[in-house]
Amino acid sequence: KEIESKRNKITALNLPLGDALKYYTGMNAQFLDTVNYLVLLSSERQVSVEAGAYVNFLQAKERAGVERAVLANTFAANYFKPGLYEKFIKLVTEQNTYTKSFQGMASPEHAKLYETKMNNPAVQEVLKLRQVASENAAIGGFNVDPTYWFEQSTKRINLLKEIDTKLSKDIVATAITLEEAAKIDLYWGYLHVLLAIFTVILSTVIAQNVTQKLVQLREQVQAFSEEGDLSIRSDNNSKDEVGQTARAFNSLMSALQTGIEQINQALDAMARGDFSKQATTDLKGDLKRLEVGVNKTVSSTNTTMSLLKDIMGSLSEGEFAKHLNQNMSSDLEGVYRENMVLALDTNKKLHQNITNINEVMAGLANGNLSQSVSVEASGDLQTLKNNINDSIQKLALTLKDVLGNTEQVTHGTTETNKAIQEVSKGSQTQLQSLNNVTQNLSQSSQAITEVAQSAEMASGAVQQTFQKMESSQESVKNMVAVVNEISEHSAKINTITEMITSISSQTNLLALNATIEAASAGEAGKGFAVVANEVKELAKQSAECAQSITDLIAEAENNAKNSMEIATKVDTDILEVMDMFGQANEMLRTIASGIEEQSVTSKEISGMVTEIQSVCQSNAAAAEEVSTTVNELAKSADQTQQKIAVFQV
Repeated sequence: KEIESKRNKITALNLPLGDALKYYTGMNAQFLDTVNYLVLLSSERQVSVEAGAYVNFLQAKERAGVERAVLANTFAANYFKPGLYEKFIKLVTEQNTYTKSFQGMASPEHAKLYETKMNNPAVQEVLKLRQVASENAAIGGFNVDPTYWFEQSTKRINLLKEIDTKLSKDIVATAITLEEAAKIDLYWGYLHVLLAIFTVILSTVIAQNVTQKLVQLREQVQAFSEEGDLSIRSDNNSKDEVGQTARAFNSLMSALQTGIEQINQALDAMARGDFSKQATTDLKGDLKRLEVGVNKTVSSTNTTMSLLKDIMGSLSEGEFAKHLNQNMSSDLEGVYRENMVLALDTNKKLHQNITNINEVMAGLANGNLSQSVSVEASGDLQTLKNNINDSIQKLALTLKDVLGNTEQVTHGTTETNKAIQEVSKGSQTQLQSLNNVTQNLSQSSQAITEVAQSAEMASGAVQQTFQKMESSQESVKNMVAVVNEISEHSAKINTITEMITSISSQTNLLALNATIEAASAGEAGKGFAVVANEVKELAKQSAECAQSITDLIAEAENNAKNSMEIATKVDTDILEVMDMFGQANEMLRTIASGIEEQSVTSKEISGMVTEIQSVCQSNAAAAEEVSTTVNELAKSADQTQQKIAVFQV
C-alpha cells in the first residue's frame, strides 16, 4: 500500500524529488541487503562467488539510477545545486568500484556479456555527458537537454537490467543444478548407509564366530609364549581356515617339542662340559638350520675348548713355545676363530716376553746392567716390562752413586791420613819443645843450687836465671803454638770425620734403596740384594770407624785444652819468676825465702811438663789409632769398588 501511495503522489507531481529519491533509494538498499544474505547463507563456493558478483553489479546499477536523477535535475537547472556535485562524484566513483569488483568475481561468460552491453552507443553518450558535467561543474551552463540525458541514461540502465536478468537467472540455474546434485548425493548417501549397516551386521556375525575360535587359538599361543609349554594343543576340529590353522599349530608344536627337547639335551650336555652330544631331529627349514647351528656350535666349542685346554696346560707347565706353530681347524669361524687366534697370539706374546725377560735377567745375573726389556707388550706385561727396566736403571744409578761414594770415602781417608800425619808431626814437635823445657828446668834447678851454695854469686846467678827464664818462656810459647796447631789439626780431622760419617750415611741410604729395589725385582734381584747388604755393612763399619775417630779427636782436643791451660800457667809462673829475679837485688835480704820459692816453682814446672809429655804421648797414640781406623775404612772402600766393578753399568 505504501509503494502505491508513493507512486500516485509521484504521478500527480505531489511528492518532492528529494523525498521520492530518498524513498526509492532506501527501498532499493533493503532489496540489495536481502541479496547480500545469499553470499552469507550459501555454503557452496560457486554460488557464493556468483552471488558476490551479482551483489556488486546491483550496487553499481543502483548508483546508475541515482546518477540519472541527479544529473537530470542538474541539467534542468543548468548548474549543480549545493551538495549535488559531490554526490555526483561519489556516485560515479562507487559505480566504478562496484563494477571492478563485479568484473573480478564474475565468470568469463558474464564478464564478456558486460563488455558487449557496455559497447552500446547510449553508454558512450552517457560517458560524454558525464564529462560535460564534470568539466563545467564550477561554472554551470551545461546546455544539455535533461530529457536527452534521461533517455540515454535510461537506455544504459535498461542494458544493465538485461545483464541483471541474465545474472539472476544463471544464479538460480546454478542453485537448481547444485540442488539436484545434492539430492543425488543424498540418495547415494542413504544407500551407502544401508549397505554399511548390512555389512556391519554381516561382519559382526562372521567376526563373532571367527573371533571365538581365534581367541581360543590366541590364548593357546599366548600361553605358549608366556609359559613356554610345548605340550599345548588346540582342540578345534572345524574344517574352515581357523580349524586348518589350529591343526597347523598343533603340528608346529609337536615338531617344536621334539626338536627343542633334542636341542636342550645337547645344550645341557655342553653346559656340563660334555661336547660330544649332538641333536638328531626330523626338523625342516629354519628349525633344521637351528639344529645344524646348535650341532655346529657344540662341535666348534668342543674344538675350541680342546685347543684352549692344551694351550693352558702348556702355559701352566711353563712351556710357552709348544704351540707357536699350532694350526687351527678350518671349521672354526667367527668368534671361535677369533678366540683361538687371540689365544695363540697371547701364547706367542707371552713366549716373546718371557724369552726377552730371561735374557735380560741372565745378563743382570752376570753383572750386565746395560740391557733392557725391549719386546712390545701391553697391560700387565707392559707394567712388568716397565718395572724391570726401571729396576735395572735404578740399580745402575745406585751402583754409580755407591761407586762415587766409595771414591769419596777413599779420598776422605787420604785426607784424613794427611791430617793424622800432621798431628803426629805436631806431637813430635811438642815433645821436642817439652824436652827443651825440661833441660831448661834442670839448668834452673842447678842455678838455684848454686845460689844456695854461694850468696856472693847471687847477682850473677840471678842474671843467668833471668836469661834461662826468658828461654823457658820462649819454650812455653812454642809449646802453646804447638798445642794450638794440634787443636787446629784436630778440628780438621773432626771435619773429615764428619764427612766420612755423612758419606757412610749416604752409602747406607743408597744400600737401603738398592735393597728395596732388589726386593721389588723378586728372584731376579736376590744377587743384587747380597751386594746391597755388603755395601750397607761397609757403610755401617765406616760410620763406626768415623765415630771412633770423632771420640779420639774429642779426647785429643780435651788433652790439648788441658795442655794449653798448663802452658798458660807455666808462662804466668815464668813471668812471675822473671819479675822476682828483676827485683833480686832488692830482695837479697830475703834470698833464702826466694830460693825456696824458686825451688817449689821449679818442681811445679817439672810436674806440668811431665803432664804435657803424657798428653803428647796420648795424642800420638790416638793418631795411631785414627790412622789404623782410616786404613781399615780405605780397605773397605776398595773392597766395595771391587765388588761394584763386576757390574757393567
